[in-house]
Amino acid sequence: MKKSRLFDLLFAMMYVLFIAQIASATVLQVAADGSAAFASVQPAIDGASSGDTIVVRGDVGTYAGFNINKPLVVIGTGWGCAPTPPTSVTSTITLSSGSTGSVLEGFSVSTNDYYACISVASTQNISIRRCKCTRPTNIPVFINYSSVAVENCAFYGAYYGGVELGTD
Repeated sequence: MKKSRLFDLLFAMMYVLFIAQIASATVLQVAADGSAAFASVQPAIDGASSGDTIVVRGDVGTYAGFNINKPLVVIGTGWGCAPTPPTSVTSTITLSSGSTGSVLEGFSVSTNDYYACISVASTQNISIRRCKCTRPTNIPVFINYSSVAVENCAFYGAYYGGVELGTD
């Protein structure tokens, strides 16, 4: 009987901690036309706390590339999801050291930069979903670490393949 009570108490404490962590996460809105709290993505990332979600509107303009350097969920409107316009980015999106556990979803990246549309370096446990990469001179997605999932993405006009795996 005592073991059961101890288990119940531990389970209840873990549940409370889990709910507290979820409750502390914030959703930040980005709209290029200034109709949201942020007009560009990087200031939203800089102002976010670990675990927050950033929602980027796609129907109000294009965005510059950005660097995710903490665990975040960054969501655009996707691409090819008519009638909603895609969340368009015009230069490289980077997931760098500190972004372990991040999710990048729903961006259409079109760049003439030499480097990749999406670059993952010195981080792990990253999910890249429903993104479209167009016209990178080199490669669409460069992954220089382990445990990165690339799901339901499309690559167009790349000189080299789709996903390049580097070494750290």
